[in-house]
Amino acid sequence: MVTIERRAGVVHSVRPGEVVVRIQQQSACSGCHAKDFCCSTDCADRDISIQTSDSSYRPGDRVFVEGRDSIGRMAVLLSFVIPIILFVLVLALGLRLWAWGELSALAAAFGSLGLYYLLLRLMDPSLGRIMRFEITKAE
Repeated sequence: MVTIERRAGVVHSVRPGEVVVRIQQQSACSGCHAKDFCCSTDCADRDISIQTSDSSYRPGDRVFVEGRDSIGRMAVLLSFVIPIILFVLVLALGLRLWAWGELSALAAAFGSLGLYYLLLRLMDPSLGRIMRFEITKAE
């Protein structure tokens, strides 16, 4: 079952082929009775770049950003789960199997994270095609 997540936002800027939408990321703020008076760090404005061929968007337009729920799971997997597993695996292999010293194994674990995030950055164009958001005007 495909679940679609929908968030309201405001067009922040428009570039050729791309619209930047600012949404308010809220963790538990939406259900809180004191949300208007709160200075919680969990609530923050986030900018999302959305590829679109529609040139009718203008800064200040109210829009909805939609994405499949699986996008969030994929993002968590790529940015948190895999790096933690990689770090622990390289550290454990360095200490146990390859009999490196603690400092060498730790340096290798951090180095593997650096290489992983570099690879992720290089894969950004292909990930952008997989993890797509849609934009519609609010009425």
